[in-house]
Amino acid sequence: METDCTTRNPLLLPAGTRLPHIGPHKTGTTSVQAALFAARDTMAARGVDFPARTRHSMEAALAACARPAMMGGTVATEGHWRRLVEQVQATGTRTSVVSSEFFADAEGHDTVARIVRELGGPGALAGETEPGTPGRLHVLVTLRPPAKILPSQWQQYVQNGLRMG
Repeated sequence: METDCTTRNPLLLPAGTRLPHIGPHKTGTTSVQAALFAARDTMAARGVDFPARTRHSMEAALAACARPAMMGGTVATEGHWRRLVEQVQATGTRTSVVSSEFFADAEGHDTVARIVRELGGPGALAGETEPGTPGRLHVLVTLRPPAKILPSQWQQYVQNGLRMG
């Protein structure tokens, strides 16, 4: 993924893009996260930062989405989310990528709007303060046919003690 090349190819992301990668569980997100984390130095040389300290910002995403921790996992706090937001903001005008399938669990307009705003959506970057001005936040979603992932998702949720209505 390269940036700053929009004059040659309009499909490339402009510098300063914020790219949260989401996808329901069992859609290949773990593989994407591992690849991004392994390539973070190579990406950085091309103007794309992976600001998280680990391959998966699980606690930050759980905190942002107000979701409980996985069984036996670290309890997600607002501090986890704030640290990730600060790491993304610290990338300045460079493109940054964060990844968590738990972002796909965000419920309600207010929660989604907060994540978008705080990761760098409309109005978050200099010069984007006018209402309706396009932001630099793009969302990368991984998907698979629901019939192929539902049994596996259900099993994972039960194993981790998740309870949902």
